[in-house]
Amino acid sequence: MGAVGFTTPPAAPWELAGECVVALVRPSAFRPPLPAGLHPMPGPLVVAAARFTESPVGPYLELSVAQPALLGTRISMCVTLMVVD
Repeated sequence: MGAVGFTTPPAAPWELAGECVVALVRPSAFRPPLPAGLHPMPGPLVVAAARFTESPVGPYLELSVAQPALLGTRISMCVTLMVVD
């Protein structure tokens, strides 16, 4: 049973195909700032590199970096860097 008022968003109307590599990385002394309301948490960064071979916009590459963050009492990951070609 879900939380009161929580609904799951509909699935995306498109499909993607490709490959992805994910790594846990020890953070350096510098971490990108988090949006207002989020607080940094200790832990590794998640670095993901993806190569999409099929998408509605054609093939493309993607690199993202996420860091542990606290929103209220919820611990999650916040993507602080994402680049695509």
